[in-house]
Amino acid sequence: MFNLIRMDLYRMFHTGSTWILIGIISLFAVFSFYMGIVDQRLMEETGERNQLVVKGEDEEGMQFGIMVNTPYHEDGSEAAYLEYVCADLQSGILLIFISIFAVVYVNAEEKSGFVKNIAGQFPDRFWMYLSKNVVVAVFVLMAMVFYMVMQIFGVLIWRSGAPFGMDILGEAFRYIAIQWILMSAFAAGIVLITMLIKSTAIGITIGMMISCGFSQIFLGFYYKIFQNTKLHVEEYLISNNIKTIVYNNDMDKLWHAILVGVVFLAVYNVIGSVVMQKRDVV
Repeated sequence: MFNLIRMDLYRMFHTGSTWILIGIISLFAVFSFYMGIVDQRLMEETGERNQLVVKGEDEEGMQFGIMVNTPYHEDGSEAAYLEYVCADLQSGILLIFISIFAVVYVNAEEKSGFVKNIAGQFPDRFWMYLSKNVVVAVFVLMAMVFYMVMQIFGVLIWRSGAPFGMDILGEAFRYIAIQWILMSAFAAGIVLITMLIKSTAIGITIGMMISCGFSQIFLGFYYKIFQNTKLHVEEYLISNNIKTIVYNNDMDKLWHAILVGVVFLAVYNVIGSVVMQKRDVV
């Protein structure tokens, strides 16, 4: 198992698409920070917020898209670096890049014949599937780290002297860890979809649609059909938890998010492992 993980990690670190995506993520981190500064200036001048957003609305007024809620203090005090980080992680921006990586990585392995070449060496082929998800979780962590590091450059360029946020350090790192669990679970779902359909285009499209909140459309139909339901389905969706929890939520909300992430991560890996074990490798 560990040799397989090392081999998969080697492939990831020596694949050009990995570093291209990391580069795009890094550039987007700086761009997002700049747009946050524009938002703050507009708020100070007009009292209206101009959120970094790519969104749409259906007839019921449900919003879907990528939206960054720029940190803003009513008392006029400077927002801390860690507040910017937490706001960007909440937006779901990284989910788009994570989706692309997961699909490209899994399908590249299939198309190169790598799986076929090593399948005979692993009678328990489900380890091959679990190894993929370990690698994808590592990429999620890399993406988060590079995103946070590049936002430091944004602070130095446009907000030199802004506080780091030492007073929320514990809450922020707890929040980052929870977001890593949720995003890894999201990525595991994309890996499973990709393995089942074996289509790069469809896999990326599904990942981007989920990242942009298109599930809100289906939730709208659900609540129209079950108008008196007490089951709030959105509370159990990975993407919704990513976009709704904040670093200073009470522990009940955070534990709920952790449970959602862990359960989905386990379910996706169990299903994928069973399918991989039973599937003929051709």
